[in-house]
Amino acid sequence: MNKILICSITILLSTIVNAQSNKEVIRYYLFDKVEIKVDSIIRNLEKSKFRLRYYCLLTRDSDIYNLSICNYQDKDIKNIPQIVFLTNRYAVINKRLIPIIFDYDLSFTTPRKNYSLFGKRDGNIIRMSYTTEAPNIYFDSNGNIINQ
Repeated sequence: MNKILICSITILLSTIVNAQSNKEVIRYYLFDKVEIKVDSIIRNLEKSKFRLRYYCLLTRDSDIYNLSICNYQDKDIKNIPQIVFLTNRYAVINKRLIPIIFDYDLSFTTPRKNYSLFGKRDGNIIRMSYTTEAPNIYFDSNGNIINQ
């Protein structure tokens, strides 16, 4: 009886640990023209002598999308919004998965761990803003790239 109980607990715990370590990934498939352009930008950036990591920032203004292809080196990790490392959303670019965040991720998340009390958060929450010098691709809701 003890062996059965121990086996059952072991199986249950391994299932829980396995489920927690396998973060579900949401894949975003961009329009072909946009994906090809992003891939081209990344390939050009990879020609540099630096080992770069990438993430995308997607914003929308009316009917126009802006996709920023952001890059950083490991030494710059402290300057990257934490949401980049916490997200489970990834843009599929060629055969790689690149983290993608949205402008409202920055507007409605906070780097603080204490969120203040319900009804008393205004003024106590640090709102993030983020600017980056990154290549941008502007496109419409049909995937047509708009010349900058």
